[in-house]
Amino acid sequence: MAAEGLFEAYTEFFDDFSTPEAAPALRIRLYASRSEFLAHSRSRPWAEAYYVDGVCHAYVDSSKPNPHHWLMHEAVHQLNRELTGYAKEQWINEGLATYFGSSRFVGGRLEPGVPDLDTYPLWWLKRWELAGDWASDVQSQRVIPLRTLITGQGGPGMDAAVNAYYLGWWSLTHFLLHYDEGKYAAGYHHLIRHGGTLAEFERLIGPVEQVEAEWYAHFQTLVAMGRDTTH
Repeated sequence: MAAEGLFEAYTEFFDDFSTPEAAPALRIRLYASRSEFLAHSRSRPWAEAYYVDGVCHAYVDSSKPNPHHWLMHEAVHQLNRELTGYAKEQWINEGLATYFGSSRFVGGRLEPGVPDLDTYPLWWLKRWELAGDWASDVQSQRVIPLRTLITGQGGPGMDAAVNAYYLGWWSLTHFLLHYDEGKYAAGYHHLIRHGGTLAEFERLIGPVEQVEAEWYAHFQTLVAMGRDTTH
């Protein structure tokens, strides 16, 4: 049900994309438990799901508040690669995966952009301390500079700041789609389809330094939301 809800939300998101009649079968291999998944995993030891060779591998843990968000995340990578061919750049590919994978799933429907705090990486928001000062938050690796998120260059290594990168990709995607009534959404959709280089970002969205300040303010709002457990 979750995978079908994701497929519906994903194809609605790309409303100008027509699913071809000869669309590929989207294959998912579900394991009965985490231990079974790990026994057959071809990914890193900490992975909870992965997508490789045309198959999305995952397990569902019914004891968790959100039992399938890892599956949703990897299934977005599958859709990006096998269905649309979009989102080849890492910041867009991972951004869309975290955006859909961390959205609320209710009544058989996914609600894109409505955060589910029981998903990765959003569960870190409850403990994500921001100083409110850009330079300080960058130095403490609580925020990854926008230029680094887009180009993959000039910042801390992924292993040292993996949660900051994933929160950065997620919050940037949420910002581009929802900030100021979606003023950047059209430009972001173009980037998804046609390439998300830094030059194209600045042409379609705006100068990095200007957009970075707006995104940082948006990220602070999202962190505050995550720390408010009433949401």
